[in-house]
Amino acid sequence: MSAQVSDTVLMVDPEYFALNTQKTDSDDAFRRAVRLNEKAIQALARDEFYEMVNYIRSKDIKVIIMKSPKNAADAVFTNDWLSTHIINGQGYIFIYPMYSESRRCEVQPQQLLQTLESELKIKYKLKDFRGDHSEALEGNAALVFDNSTKKVFLSKSPRADEKLAKKVADELGYELITFTSYDHKDRPIYQTTQMLSIGEKLIFVCLESIKCDKDRDIVAQALHQSNKTIVDVSQKQVHLRCCNSLEVKNKQGKSYLILSATADMGFTDQQKQLIDLHCTRLPCHVKTIEDVGGGTARCMVAEILKP
Repeated sequence: MSAQVSDTVLMVDPEYFALNTQKTDSDDAFRRAVRLNEKAIQALARDEFYEMVNYIRSKDIKVIIMKSPKNAADAVFTNDWLSTHIINGQGYIFIYPMYSESRRCEVQPQQLLQTLESELKIKYKLKDFRGDHSEALEGNAALVFDNSTKKVFLSKSPRADEKLAKKVADELGYELITFTSYDHKDRPIYQTTQMLSIGEKLIFVCLESIKCDKDRDIVAQALHQSNKTIVDVSQKQVHLRCCNSLEVKNKQGKSYLILSATADMGFTDQQKQLIDLHCTRLPCHVKTIEDVGGGTARCMVAEILKP
């Protein structure tokens, strides 16, 4: 069984970062207008990126950086096209189909294999779920895994196909739990990580975003079975990205929580006290990347589980 957290994350340099005007993101409620030219946006994004990299590395957490494909505006959001797993002692990389055609150039499975072998001296195997792209399932953004209870959670949306998610769950021998969730303006939430995050010690969840009483009860019961500390997040806090976080460990086994400064400011004092009992918060200042790209700190880091 895979561990729940890692001491290693993958990030992709936002060399070509820009407003992706080709994305079919009418459902993206997080992007904001930025009155800067493309070069200024790229410069700010790369400054934010490397500040975040250095901040994470300063806590003795390994950050592997991979180059972006040319002209890939959203490549910095590497979490959307992969997940890592340990099956019978073998490391696997699962590759997923992206919803937006303009983002499919970001997927670099062979380069990822070579990078991980070079950086970690580990040979991973690939499992590619892309098919003909008739279905979308955006990696760790769509699928939230609880390896301790062998469950995977999916908030259904055009970016999170239930049938394909079932194939992934079956491959791992996990139970798939599906539901539909909504934000504070009653718009469907398009990626599960916007309202749910599961670490080794902490769970962040917005149960009020699930309107169906039966589905909400099923999700709540499944999460309580993990015996982890649950931080209940409101729908308004979802908009502040308070569920978009990643729990990690450093090489000494100390627990940290990677999140954006926006999310960190969105928590109440009581929630912060609860988090601090289990993890040290690492708030990352990525405002330009958030406003232009719509993603946040969690979207920028893909955890690399190691056998």
